[in-house]
Amino acid sequence: MMILSAASCLTYEYPIYAGYAHPLSPLLSSPLHFIFIGRSKAPSQNTIMELSPKSMAQAAYEDAVANMSNGQYGGSDGDHGHGGGNVEKINRGGESAESAKQRDETLLFNTSLTNNAVNMQHDEKAMSSRIEDIWRSSSSGTVDTKITQTMETILTEIDGLVGLGLGAFSALDTTRRQLGQSKELAENRDREAKRLHAIDEQSRSTLSNLLRVVESSKEEARDSSRSAQVEARLRQNVNTLRDERDKAISENAANRRKLSLQEEELRLTKSKLSRVQQEKISIERDSRVAISLARSLDNSNSNDASYYKRKVNELSDKLQSAHEELRQLRGKKQRNSY
Repeated sequence: MMILSAASCLTYEYPIYAGYAHPLSPLLSSPLHFIFIGRSKAPSQNTIMELSPKSMAQAAYEDAVANMSNGQYGGSDGDHGHGGGNVEKINRGGESAESAKQRDETLLFNTSLTNNAVNMQHDEKAMSSRIEDIWRSSSSGTVDTKITQTMETILTEIDGLVGLGLGAFSALDTTRRQLGQSKELAENRDREAKRLHAIDEQSRSTLSNLLRVVESSKEEARDSSRSAQVEARLRQNVNTLRDERDKAISENAANRRKLSLQEEELRLTKSKLSRVQQEKISIERDSRVAISLARSLDNSNSNDASYYKRKVNELSDKLQSAHEELRQLRGKKQRNSY
């Protein structure tokens, strides 16, 4: 709230007295009133306000509450919370950190106002006591002197109240600046929360995509594992078949070598057989010749044998006759020797 300067307050240009039966009746029975220019629920109107500590504290509190309700704590309904799509840090009691901070600052400000109001009430009582002491004392002098002392006491009290008001205004202005900074910080945190929320959504989407990729990779890995097993079996079968093929090739080569050797042997055998056949033919021819020769020789021999047999028989007969003649000759010789 904007208050008139201390100089204008001290001029007492606008005192309003409820009655004037006694010069002190306005001071003792009715509170002083001054015109204050300030911002209330109707900002363009001048407000007549009691110049008492309680009324000043109450007016300052109401003005602070009105200013806070007019947008000092966060604007429209969509600025905070889930209604505007923002993400807000929540403490264990379900209250946001900014709301808790503002609540603590409001409680501190209200406590300060209450303490100031209590102090002002005490000061008002002390001022009333001093004024009563001035007017009850007979040593204070004339009425003008008492009025002067009373006015000085009131001016001193007004200076204190103005100082308290200025201090409250300074505290309120500081609080407003802090609230503005808090609002800006809250907006920055809201923007940061939106950004983090977007990053979180993007991270969730990325994580979901990664999970799908991992699942597909697992499926591919299982398929690859099965394919690897099948490939290993096929490779083993291929290696076995290759070994069998190599063995068959080596056996085939050996058989070919054997076949070539056997063919060579067969060729040699055939050549030998041909020679043998030729020799056989020659032998058969020779055999036939020999047989015919043998037959001819046999016939010749049989003829010769019969001839020789006749000759032998003839010779045998001749020999027997010769022997007979020899015996006869020997007999004759013997007979002649006798």
